[in-house]
Amino acid sequence: MSVIGPVLAPDEPTPGGAAKGPAVPPVLRVRDLKAHFVLNSFGVRRDVKAVDGITFDVRPNEIYGLAGESSSGKTTLIKTIAGAIKPPLKVLGGEAAFSFLPGYPGLFAAPPEEIARVRWRHLSYIMQGSMNVLNPLRRIGSIFRDFAWRHMAPGLGHSDRAFTGAVAEHLARVRLDPAILGSYPHELSGGMRQRVTIALATICRPDFVIADEPTTALDVIVQKDVLAMIRGIQQEIGSSVLFVTHDMGVHAHLTNRLGIMYAGRLIEEGATRAVFARPLHPYSRHLIENLPRIGDDRPRQGLEGSPPSLADPPPGCRFHPRCPIAMPVCSVEVPPMLAAAPGRRVACHAVNGPAGVEAGASAGSAAA
Repeated sequence: MSVIGPVLAPDEPTPGGAAKGPAVPPVLRVRDLKAHFVLNSFGVRRDVKAVDGITFDVRPNEIYGLAGESSSGKTTLIKTIAGAIKPPLKVLGGEAAFSFLPGYPGLFAAPPEEIARVRWRHLSYIMQGSMNVLNPLRRIGSIFRDFAWRHMAPGLGHSDRAFTGAVAEHLARVRLDPAILGSYPHELSGGMRQRVTIALATICRPDFVIADEPTTALDVIVQKDVLAMIRGIQQEIGSSVLFVTHDMGVHAHLTNRLGIMYAGRLIEEGATRAVFARPLHPYSRHLIENLPRIGDDRPRQGLEGSPPSLADPPPGCRFHPRCPIAMPVCSVEVPPMLAAAPGRRVACHAVNGPAGVEAGASAGSAAA
């Protein structure tokens, strides 16, 4: 039986900031979330366990990073949180509850009218590829109207001129000329299109922004510029951000706290600087120690083997077939996600041990 320790000490300081003081309710509360791809073929059911019992919080005005290699379940997790559930994906248990959507275990369980009220006004999404959100047949100004008019028009007296002025002012924040409102997406560069998607996601000043690999297709110079814009706008409007990328260097420069996923489960969490300074899980250590560093010409070694199939994951710890310090217990028992230090959680038998399990169980009982 898994035991979940405290998610985060309420007085833990965020990087570059002061201690938080009294506990603040999270904007997003994820508890034991399970979302599987349920496939039925010739009467045989097969479950792909893409999100399998994940728990974490995202606080007000913080950037929470989510890392992990491809096929670790990151995209399925954020789709579930955003309520983008389409068969064969099914939510089998748990919650992903937002503070601005009381009474529902998550957006996936809310009625259509509540989803329409929340999306873009309270919850927005920066997608991986700009052309995934920009309609190539509509001008940029029309796209802004499609996204934001419903939420902004009442406060602007339903004035087209006031709406266009507000959009132009917001474009200036991401260093775009308002003249692009008359352009089609293909007439803009990749970096400009990505700035447009950031502007679309933030123009309604949402409480929560999901950023799904927003810099993957950009060159290094443009990537740095886009990251600075995301951080600047986040600080200006006070949004919380769930930032997803496999690029650990991006997490090091942008996020306040970091969760690392492997094979559908969260395996480590903590303040980003603390995780980089002392990764606890063997998988986290591999990701961080193999980052390129100036002046370090040591050869990097990849992990042996490959990520497991989420349709038939190994028993016990899903990382144990590739783990350099695996013990017999690792192939039998699922390691619970326990508090290993103030503000740190890890799912690893080698880190927690019997004393860690006992302490985590006590903390979990107290929290319940």
